[in-house]
Amino acid sequence: MPRNLSIVVDARPELTTEPGYWSLPDAWNPETLRHIAERPEIVPGVVDAILRSERPSIYLARSTFGSETILRRLVTLMEHTADVAPDTARAWLSEACSDPEALARMLGDGSIEHAATLDAIARATTPDQVPNDVGEDPWLIAIRRIASLDATGYLAAFLLTRAYGPRTRNSAELIQLTFDTVYAAVERSALPEDAWRLLDRRLYWSYFWPKWDRCLRIRQTTVAAFLERDLDRSAFVRITERDDVFALLIELASVSFSGQRYLKSVRNYLADDDNLRKRLRIIKRALW
Repeated sequence: MPRNLSIVVDARPELTTEPGYWSLPDAWNPETLRHIAERPEIVPGVVDAILRSERPSIYLARSTFGSETILRRLVTLMEHTADVAPDTARAWLSEACSDPEALARMLGDGSIEHAATLDAIARATTPDQVPNDVGEDPWLIAIRRIASLDATGYLAAFLLTRAYGPRTRNSAELIQLTFDTVYAAVERSALPEDAWRLLDRRLYWSYFWPKWDRCLRIRQTTVAAFLERDLDRSAFVRITERDDVFALLIELASVSFSGQRYLKSVRNYLADDDNLRKRLRIIKRALW
């Protein structure tokens, strides 16, 4: 094969969509890469071949084809084939996800279908990395397509951590979607330790109650998020499906003047809702 692979690309562009091509000595020559990038019709197949090759160059591929192209092709392979080894996927995701705008567009178009893919993306990024300056949180859009978070403790903890943080515009919705999954796992001591370490850094703790009580810290941080940000009342009354846990949340909220004001506004919201009378009674008992 000639040293100048640009000639090969011109004559047989389909060769660049074979993984073996990317093991050739001159395959990663910058001039050759630029030549390939100028042919958009073969770029998706080229990126697939690079991802499957034995000698991939993550940095060169990203700088040539862009983070978003790499990310979308990688997610497609992860969702629909078994051609990408987990170690390879992690390395490529870490590189592609370093572009937060590209990641936001990928999450926000609702095209990801599997919780395992979102879990892998979460592990390659940080809870506050994706911007949410306008509109709905891209993570919220993505997670709505997932039937259940029960099997992905890390992803649920990641999203709850994001909900408690400053980046999302949808704190209430993210808490509502993840609270029960994380809380139940913590209650059973079943939350993976790496997921707990992620969440732990954002949870409240106090000298007045034990730091080891993880469930209490989750309840306290949740209540504080709703009170301090004056979050949606309809989401507050539906944080959890469990009445016993709801009563514990109300107990924490009721100890402060700001909490009393918030609970009174929740009481007024619930006044005409016959489906939530039990929760209304719980709140009324806590009011001064």
